[in-house]
Amino acid sequence: MSDRKIKLGKGFRLIRKDDSKYKITSGNAIMDSYDMRFFYQESLDKDNLVIVKDLNKKPVAVMEISLKEKFTIEFLKVDGSVQKKGIGTAMVLEAEKVAEQLGYKEIYLESVKDAVMFYEKLGYIHYKESYDDPVWGTLYPIKKIIKLK
Repeated sequence: MSDRKIKLGKGFRLIRKDDSKYKITSGNAIMDSYDMRFFYQESLDKDNLVIVKDLNKKPVAVMEISLKEKFTIEFLKVDGSVQKKGIGTAMVLEAEKVAEQLGYKEIYLESVKDAVMFYEKLGYIHYKESYDDPVWGTLYPIKKIIKLK
């Protein structure tokens, strides 16, 4: 777990070991193969942050951020029961606040085709050509420049 100090907004928190008992089902078979135990294990790496969004005291979304070389959203998974209700947008905006707190000027990610428009609406731009990944299919490298306050 990263030793960096961050302040998260209301309803957001870092993942806990007991979150492993919960299931977030996005409807994407590949994404759903990654369970909360996986995300908790990822959080143990000092260069990772795993943020959870709670609704009614239960995790409904999880996001893994890597701080290894740059600020990269590695995973964003939102339960199907709350999709299209602003949770994914809230998660990305929270990531942007965390990036600002930590002094990063850009956020990077590789999006699947179905999510590209979602990120574009939030101001993310393509910075490299798409490429084929054997697991995820075509991935689109995109980023957003953060305006530090």
